[in-house]
Amino acid sequence: MIERARIWSVGLLSLAALVACEDLAEGQHPAPEPDAPPAEEPAEPAEPEDPPPEAPGCTEFPPPAIAQADVVPIEPLDAIAPDCAALRGEAMPRRLGPHPPSLPLEGVCGAGGYRPSNYTRAAGAAIAGRPYELHVIGVYEGELPPTSPAVEAAVDVEIRATARPVVLVLSAYSAVQWNLLPSADARIAGVITAGHDAQIVSGSPVPVQAFDHERFCATGHGWEVRANLGGADHRVMISAIRDAFGHAESSYQGCYAGQRFVVPYSTCAQTLAPPIPAVDEAIARRDVELEPCDAIRDDSIYCLSVGAGGLEAIGIDSGARCVLDPDFTPSPHASSMAWSGEALYLCDDRGLVRYDLATGAVVVPEVTCEAATADGGDLLVAPPITLGPQRTLFRYADGAGLIDGDIIQRVGHRLWASRFVAEGDVLYGAWHSTDHIERHDLATGAPLPALALEGFDGRVEGFDVVGDTAIVQQSDALLLFGAADGRSRGRIPLGGFGLRSALACVGPAEAR
Repeated sequence: MIERARIWSVGLLSLAALVACEDLAEGQHPAPEPDAPPAEEPAEPAEPEDPPPEAPGCTEFPPPAIAQADVVPIEPLDAIAPDCAALRGEAMPRRLGPHPPSLPLEGVCGAGGYRPSNYTRAAGAAIAGRPYELHVIGVYEGELPPTSPAVEAAVDVEIRATARPVVLVLSAYSAVQWNLLPSADARIAGVITAGHDAQIVSGSPVPVQAFDHERFCATGHGWEVRANLGGADHRVMISAIRDAFGHAESSYQGCYAGQRFVVPYSTCAQTLAPPIPAVDEAIARRDVELEPCDAIRDDSIYCLSVGAGGLEAIGIDSGARCVLDPDFTPSPHASSMAWSGEALYLCDDRGLVRYDLATGAVVVPEVTCEAATADGGDLLVAPPITLGPQRTLFRYADGAGLIDGDIIQRVGHRLWASRFVAEGDVLYGAWHSTDHIERHDLATGAPLPALALEGFDGRVEGFDVVGDTAIVQQSDALLLFGAADGRSRGRIPLGGFGLRSALACVGPAEAR
């Protein structure tokens, strides 16, 4: 039995770094180590050792050199919005980040199970030559009761001492009252609001520059994929903010329902997420061991299925079933699955998810996508359907190319589909509930006759095509059809596993 490791997010901070940053956010500082007692006799020179890993850089800021009254406010921003269409660019899978996982800061979000989103570039980060730091806060709505009847809710923002005066960009979709709570040694050089609805600010020592949401092209309440599925667009918003100021932000914080933010939320430097561990995608799929389910590899066709019961191997000839990993349970949003060597790729409400069949490790690299399928050794990936009708799939050489955004081909098509399969020269697509599978020429995108499925009109919880067999997955069965004529070829019962969401199969002597 393979001992299966778990990596639930890319770039996990060490526990020590996390604790240090959380402590400093609360104003706590590590106690100094006691001095070592003097040695009784002179010690022999020690062999040189590797230096210990550096602790996260944390800074205590000195008292400010100038009073708030002497801070020079920033110049008014140009009211003309940037080219938002250019910033949005082409609808395509994108990696958001890379950033370390957001710190679980207390008090940031209101009730409802919302999670904070944040990153900081460095302690007191500021661009050389700039007399201020830029800190961005984004919410969908506020959580606290407002004092003004003109808005729906309020958000508190506490500003503490920083290396340079602070410029705040406060963004919200709903009408929010932003209550600024500067400490005695805080210095503020600018406050900018942007929102779909009206924003008001209390407690600002400098004039507030107010814009609607189009000034920064979008609103956003988190950088992770989960916060960018319903119309919010952190990537576009932050790009427009950087365009307006000419440099990057020192920190970002967000939450769907914001309650109380602290600027800076930490004086510990966070680094970029480390490289994603490699996985063998060159190995032929038939050569991939499926311990403890290796016996299923004797079938001429076998499949991997994911759902509420975990990851399961299913033999099409024998009907045998074997659970590979009961803990790998993507959300029902997952619709297609790309099997590439020892890697499985799918898209759920976390974006792209990679599962390592050799180790059981799961990587979530924060890449936006709707569906993924394999084509030979390549990956074909659809962008999120929330970005508009699916008219292009993007081809990548492998998972590393996908994560890095190295597109090698755009595959145009006219399919309205959320599930995709590439087999031979044909691109297959299906909606979540249908009585047929659409077909297009994979090279040209030209439509081919649709494949009507005999006696079928229902949910498609994943499908695949292997040679002359189309396999449609439902929660209680795999349904087999002729890939050329759509005629029913049989049914493999799958009861007792719960809702299923994606399927990938391998055929005889297949090397993809």
